[in-house]
Amino acid sequence: MNKKTGLLPLLTLAICLSACTPAAPETQTEAPVTATAETAAAADSTRTETFTVAGNLQEVSDANLQDGILYTVWFGDTPEDTTFVQVDLNTEQQIPLCKLEDWGASYVGWLVKGDSFYYLIYDEDGNAILHNRSLKDGSETVWTLAANQQYPAYLDDRYLYFSREDYNAAMKRVDLTTGMLEDLPLPAGTSGFQDVEGGRFLITRNLAPATLQVSPMESEEYDALMQNAEVEYCWWDPATGALERVLREPYYGEMDAQGNRINRIYLGKADGKLYFYRASVTDTGMSNSRVERCALDGSQMETAFTVSDGGGAPSALKREGEIHWLLQPSPNGVMVYLPATGEVQEVTGPAGNTLPWAERSLPDGKLLLPRQEDGSWTVVSEEDYLAGNFTGTTIPAP
Repeated sequence: MNKKTGLLPLLTLAICLSACTPAAPETQTEAPVTATAETAAAADSTRTETFTVAGNLQEVSDANLQDGILYTVWFGDTPEDTTFVQVDLNTEQQIPLCKLEDWGASYVGWLVKGDSFYYLIYDEDGNAILHNRSLKDGSETVWTLAANQQYPAYLDDRYLYFSREDYNAAMKRVDLTTGMLEDLPLPAGTSGFQDVEGGRFLITRNLAPATLQVSPMESEEYDALMQNAEVEYCWWDPATGALERVLREPYYGEMDAQGNRINRIYLGKADGKLYFYRASVTDTGMSNSRVERCALDGSQMETAFTVSDGGGAPSALKREGEIHWLLQPSPNGVMVYLPATGEVQEVTGPAGNTLPWAERSLPDGKLLLPRQEDGSWTVVSEEDYLAGNFTGTTIPAP
């Protein structure tokens, strides 16, 4: 089964600001904890373990852009040269804030919250080390979070949430004021975390007709058992334990009229709609590729766009946590899908030149293009980008 959405490990993996990743989690050997379709509702209705979200949830990557200032990292030739940088989009300058001497191959990511800069690494024993550095006076607090091979994905007014998505998903959170780490109770069968809205999580759950006694590592037996299983998308309110179903379908996907499985990948939300990539899996690739959308409760499902069969799932260019554009490679450049208006446009660049992929959508109707090798950034208007003009304004390297 395809992963429903890309994880957003601390802050920028989703937009590829770094090629570094933490050490891989240890292989899970225990049998998966999978809810049965018959018992899932009863199990959830009797759950007593809950927790309260502190304010509104957001993806961690959204915390790096505040009031026209982007906080990012400039990777030097060695770990000792790596610098935390403030990119002021208002004054069009970059300001080095501090060196990260203990960076290294075990890097995970960073975020800014209030007057604090947080960054996370893993030590040689697999312990998560969270650094809290003041942007005012440079003082630093360091917390060791014990063995925690999970990825930072969400943030609220007080906590940073880590998740692991697989057949036996898990979630932890750390209190950013005390460094205390806690395990969080999850609904039965939780397999993935797709999005957030207010104080709720959009999750996926695996529902099998019988409790599974085999591991996914035993692929043939596991696949046979999951042929009759289902996957459910639902909103989960951790304060009450309530689950609101959005949709449910066979674990390996619905069938089209030709007997092909239909793939589903969650793309994100925008203007009260949830967006999914859908395509039939054939012997030669994908067919009937499209983007579907529905209301937050799963009603009013419709096709928003048809997309190229050869381009794969579109990438979501988000603004403040919601899809602004959907982007898909095309033979001559990039296809841009605008959910707000329903428009579709192909953007092409100068002959022989590689078209820059828009990196971030800014609140003022501009786009941030990928950082250049010399450390500079380019900002262009959306109108210029759609017209194939990528010169824009250069923000020089610090």
